[in-house]
Amino acid sequence: MNGSLDQWTSLFLVASAQGIFLSVLLWVVKSPDRKNALLGTLILLYSISLIDNVWFWSEYFKDFPHLLGISMVFPFLYGPLIHCYFKEAIKSNSVSTRSDWPHFILPLAVFIYLAPYYFSSSGEKLASLETWFLNPINALILPIVSIGSLIYYTYSVFKQLDVYQRKSESRILNGKNWLFQIFLAYGLYVGLFIVYLILIFSELSNISSDYIIAFGSATFIYFIGYLGFTKSKLLNGIKVEQTKYQSTTLTPSASQHLYERIQQYLKETKVFTDSELRLAGLADQLSVTPHQLSQVINEHSNRNFSEFINAYRIEEAKARIAADTRINLLAIDVGFSNKTSFHLAFKKFVGCSPSQYKEKKIGQFTT
Repeated sequence: MNGSLDQWTSLFLVASAQGIFLSVLLWVVKSPDRKNALLGTLILLYSISLIDNVWFWSEYFKDFPHLLGISMVFPFLYGPLIHCYFKEAIKSNSVSTRSDWPHFILPLAVFIYLAPYYFSSSGEKLASLETWFLNPINALILPIVSIGSLIYYTYSVFKQLDVYQRKSESRILNGKNWLFQIFLAYGLYVGLFIVYLILIFSELSNISSDYIIAFGSATFIYFIGYLGFTKSKLLNGIKVEQTKYQSTTLTPSASQHLYERIQQYLKETKVFTDSELRLAGLADQLSVTPHQLSQVINEHSNRNFSEFINAYRIEEAKARIAADTRINLLAIDVGFSNKTSFHLAFKKFVGCSPSQYKEKKIGQFTT
């Protein structure tokens, strides 16, 4: 045996084993869905890539060269897989797999190009190590295209999340959101991959820099494992916009009870003073679906979510306006993002401007 493991390669090997175990969990959980299958496949590829790297760094490939370089096509698959995962995760209905196949054209083309290597003999694979980077396609074009693919799909996923956030009035682009955390973990890998290739192109790479990509892969695996342990949403197939209650309809008594709970919660917490409050965010705090929350508010207040919350903000402003000498700052304090929207809402709900209302209140106190 020619190979040997050090502490880093041993750590990466353990991470790959845990990644394989995690990918199996994602495939066979109680409520398996396409979303989890995509994430499980991505983690499996990261795990195999770690094994491939350790195989090379430890020089065990000299004894068993058959699978050397098996992960070369994987960087071209990471982007399409993460794109399809997030596309599936933020949809309420299953998306046809046929619409996703164009994303895999580039990985297929790369695989076809690498096929002569993949199907070559062990001796030919070992011999190719000396001449591999003399080919400009291998040394330059493939790395650049892989970086381009990773960057493109990172941007594509971010745009998906941004569009979803604006349409659903949620705060998904938030460090506390588990789905955005997955995006950040993937972004870390992409960033480390770029750093690694920059070091290679600048001829500053060494064995330590070779570990950079492996560190990114291992971090992603461990982070998904952590989320799977702490966030049941990750492993049970629940969509982003779903919460604890799965029913989309409520009985009249349940609807009335929920409306009373909403009112009590708003009075106690004054969460409406947060200008970033959205329907999905309040629904998550109350452990109901956005659909249920919207339905109950519409039924019992005859207002949409924005009007309902603004009504609470105006009532809060009315209670504080006599003592607050800075009406414009009061607008921000009660949850409005600017003074214009505050003045318009105040006149709509009260029938006069904040200044006129304040004069009336002060007049009542002095008579």
